[in-house]
Amino acid sequence: MTLEDDIRLLAKKEGVLAYFVEKEYIQHLFLRRLFKHEGFVLKGGCCLRMVYGYKRFSRTLELISSRSEKDIKKIVHETLKNISSNLNYEILGERVYSQGYESIIEFNGPLSYKNSNISNILKISIEIRRPLLKPKKLRVSSPFVPDFKLWAMQQEEILAEKLLVMVSENNPIAAFDLFCMLKKGVRPDRKLIKEKFKEAGKKVPTSSSEIKGKSEYEKSIKNLVATFPPYETLINEIDEYIFKNNEKHYVAQPVSKTRVKVFYVVYMVALLSALALFYFVVKEGQEDNYTILYFSNPVEPIVYTADNSLAFNFTIENHEGRPMNYTYSVYLYNSTKSFKRGSVFLNDNQSITISQKIQVSNYSAGIQIFVDIFQDGKNSVYRRIWYEVGA
Repeated sequence: MTLEDDIRLLAKKEGVLAYFVEKEYIQHLFLRRLFKHEGFVLKGGCCLRMVYGYKRFSRTLELISSRSEKDIKKIVHETLKNISSNLNYEILGERVYSQGYESIIEFNGPLSYKNSNISNILKISIEIRRPLLKPKKLRVSSPFVPDFKLWAMQQEEILAEKLLVMVSENNPIAAFDLFCMLKKGVRPDRKLIKEKFKEAGKKVPTSSSEIKGKSEYEKSIKNLVATFPPYETLINEIDEYIFKNNEKHYVAQPVSKTRVKVFYVVYMVALLSALALFYFVVKEGQEDNYTILYFSNPVEPIVYTADNSLAFNFTIENHEGRPMNYTYSVYLYNSTKSFKRGSVFLNDNQSITISQKIQVSNYSAGIQIFVDIFQDGKNSVYRRIWYEVGA
């Protein structure tokens, strides 16, 4: 049997169009190559299907990354070239911005072997941010390529993001995913949900009556999965699990005597961070000025050496339109004490690569190293990258 035959056979088995099975074949090829690089985490519908075993096919590859926008674009282009022996492709559109990367790519895949007029579309969306929960390194079993491992967002965090998308975008596919996760036993985490809505500047809704999308639900979902519940059933389940304050469905939250004080501190920190971020976004919208921070070796950013040390390089690029003083801080995960601090002065369009080496007494998989930089003596972090060694 040919690859085209395998795709059509699997489409028949799954009860979907062969177009979406071919799209998943392309997604598997891309992800298997992409995750040879560190600093990426898969999220969204693709993560639910490929990693956690949900049934719905996904149109878009959604990821988050700790890398710079420049680094992300470079790695995406390298990945596309690496899979081009299997597929012909053309980048139809591409957007690189301070908070991420997006592209739309047209492929001539297995279904086009006999008909060159048939093509498929891969959409990629990569946000530059950290997950709230530590991601898991899990295996993807694929009918098309050898099994591979990738970093996956935890289901509780995906659930919180799906709720946000469902409410803010009136997205019926997000509602379907949320329904499936709740039925599978994923418990909503109230703290995570509040944090996600706060980051987006949205208010958590109080009832399912605020959710629209019934007219689009069946039209949107019918090609992506063989069977799906009526819209009314879906909304009733979400209402029961999310909006009725039914505590038995939620992840238990610890109670602390200092809860009010902690909340006040967290609130003030979040408020100040939001104001700082707002200032940065507004300023960046007015001026094409920016700073880039990235690990200099995109293949293996941090290397464990023979003398029990972790060695790595990171680069700071100044494109702020003026000379800048930068302070950098390098530290381990869960440690407030930096093991290396320093400062550099860069003229506009100047860069510097800084080499670091730290000895570790008990090296094990999962050590996370962070690099923060600060601008002109300010206390707030201006750019951050991180990398998890081994794992």
